[in-house]
Amino acid sequence: MLPNVGTWEMIIIFLVIFMVFGANKMPDIARGLGKGLREFKKEMSGIASQIDEVKSDLTLDDTNDDKPRSPAPPLNMEEPPEGKKTDEGAGKDNVTP
Repeated sequence: MLPNVGTWEMIIIFLVIFMVFGANKMPDIARGLGKGLREFKKEMSGIASQIDEVKSDLTLDDTNDDKPRSPAPPLNMEEPPEGKKTDEGAGKDNVTP
């Protein structure tokens, strides 16, 4: 549970809790702590299962590459025709010679 806490430290912690909350509140505290830990573990396992589902979906998508994918369209790297406005100096009337 707590790797760096020894037996004497645990006894002191329980004694302090006992003195602060009293004997009547100890069962309620333990019950609430148990419910909280149980809910935490349940949510963590749900998240882990969702991650596993996504991983399996991704691997299934990668293995179903029967048809080739089309390449991305080429970029238009040509210079603008003469007499057309350019993007440089937005708002100005820049005309290429």
